[in-house]
Amino acid sequence: MAEETNTNNQPTNEQPNPQQGTPQEGKNTAPAPEAGGNDDTPRTGEEWMARELKRVREEAAKYRTRARELAEQAEKAKTLEEKLKALEAEKQELAKAAAVAQQLERRLALVNALGDPKIAEFVEPHADRFIGEDGNVNVEAIYETFPFLKQAQSSPVRGANPGHTRGEPTLEELDRMSPEEINAWFARRKGM
Repeated sequence: MAEETNTNNQPTNEQPNPQQGTPQEGKNTAPAPEAGGNDDTPRTGEEWMARELKRVREEAAKYRTRARELAEQAEKAKTLEEKLKALEAEKQELAKAAAVAQQLERRLALVNALGDPKIAEFVEPHADRFIGEDGNVNVEAIYETFPFLKQAQSSPVRGANPGHTRGEPTLEELDRMSPEEINAWFARRKGM
């Protein structure tokens, strides 16, 4: 390929471009200042490096501050999470206490209505059928379901355990019996 020559008889493809400069070895060169002419732009490579280092350090300080803020927020969130767990545990304890209180209220209502704590204790597992939502006890329904309780309540008890000596079941035995078994026993007893 033949090289083209310009008016100076020099080949055009070998001319250096005046816009391109090659850095000299061993020297730091700063980027050329912008066309607007910023007076605080460093003129040498060392000035540029110092300025860039200062900018990077300021940026790093901002990140460290933000990281500290986020760590504090995370610690607050952890504390709030622990408080929430404690409140949930307390809520469960309160629910258990409310259930126990409700059971005691039912037992008290039965004792007040029936007049005998042992009979109330016997009826308590079936209390849902006999205590209304308003807390009133349907005594008639109790005596219809367990007719022997009415007679047991009205008859005086003599001796340590007179029911057992006559072949009658004890309250513990009655607890283990179903209402049908109890009514069958009572019907047999009446037939005696």
